[in-house]
Amino acid sequence: MPTQTVQIEFPFQILMMTAYGLIKLSAIAFYYRCLCPIKKDPFSIVCLVTAVLVIIWTAVFILLIIFGCGAPIWANWGSPDARIHCPISLTGKHIGLMISDLLIDVFIICLPIPAVSNFQPPTALPGERAYGFKQNM
Repeated sequence: MPTQTVQIEFPFQILMMTAYGLIKLSAIAFYYRCLCPIKKDPFSIVCLVTAVLVIIWTAVFILLIIFGCGAPIWANWGSPDARIHCPISLTGKHIGLMISDLLIDVFIICLPIPAVSNFQPPTALPGERAYGFKQNM
């Protein structure tokens, strides 16, 4: 009889990969919405390409979780005897997931730097910035 932990581990991994992908897509959508006034500039194209890559990345790792073992799919939540075909260890797919996740996260964090570095805030006197309004003179 499989334990409850074994039974929920497989769907949890699929939901976790879906959550990773949606979190990355939400950051990209935020950048696209806030930093792309013109929808055909280079930054918007980079945002869209990055979003497509994140969708592909998510789909590939979900498929690796489901079919990567080589055993029948039911073996992922079956008895411990069935799970022996797919032992839990630090395999190549887990290392690939960790490295690619880190690289994509760093890229997404660094993505808005060129767009924000060209930002020129309006000039104001020091007191005007502190109070948030401009005095009429």
